[in-house]
Amino acid sequence: MSQYTSYKNILFLGDITGRLGRYVVRDLIDIIKNQNFNSKEILEFEVDFNTVKNIDFFIANCENASGGFGLTKKNYDDLCAIGIQALTGGNHIWDKSEIFSYINEAKNLVCPINAPNNLPGFRLRYFDIDNYKLAVLSVLGRTFMPPVNSFWEILPLKFEEIKLITPNILIDFHAEATAEKICFGKWASEFGVSCVLGTHTHVQTADEEILNNKTAYITDVGFCGPKNSVIGMDYEVSCKRLSLNLPTRNSIVKKGIAIASGVIVTFDMLSGCAIKISRLKFIKKYNNEEII
Repeated sequence: MSQYTSYKNILFLGDITGRLGRYVVRDLIDIIKNQNFNSKEILEFEVDFNTVKNIDFFIANCENASGGFGLTKKNYDDLCAIGIQALTGGNHIWDKSEIFSYINEAKNLVCPINAPNNLPGFRLRYFDIDNYKLAVLSVLGRTFMPPVNSFWEILPLKFEEIKLITPNILIDFHAEATAEKICFGKWASEFGVSCVLGTHTHVQTADEEILNNKTAYITDVGFCGPKNSVIGMDYEVSCKRLSLNLPTRNSIVKKGIAIASGVIVTFDMLSGCAIKISRLKFIKKYNNEEII
């Protein structure tokens, strides 16, 4: 959109999972930036084309970007280089030990605000979109998830602090339970949060809506990674693990058809209100020779 309007379109992509996830996100962003929507390489593209032609800011969850668990510095650098301007983490963001050596210098990375206090990383970031500021938070759910601090206690004061700087607040709510996500979305809307986007379960839901004429919400935006998989992992390994209840190591799918799932949210940056949310699904096939 034009820098002279307060309406801005933000594309948020779900959990980038492994190599195929990184590739499909790279190609999706390239297609958007070059307006190459008729490429023969695209198998499927479901999106509001009037909106996707005017993306002002790119965000993605990256906690599974490196081998399905965690984030290496190389992959962080690569994701920033392809045009992702903000990256959110979840409960797996610290899984790769090397992150501890660079996380405090990773200016585009936002770690969960209610993770244990001894873990490094910035818990809140402000990003510029033309002359406006966007606050980005990652929040971990507590139901069926590892123990974390209570977001119910942490966030009310944090919202007050943020609103002294900007009315525009986007939250990646990284959680397992649908009920907790819905409840959190309604609760956050009462504080005037602009956007609550669910991640973690890797399956896109069809319940996008604007809550209280203010807050864009969806239970899960989906994921970016191998389509013919079990949330990114090999089917046969997953079936054996689940049916036999054995501690079989997960194996991420590394070739074939990839899907990128996300949502586009239109903000009125003057008021902090979301005025529109729509889903995106992009599918592309990768030949073996393309998989490095």
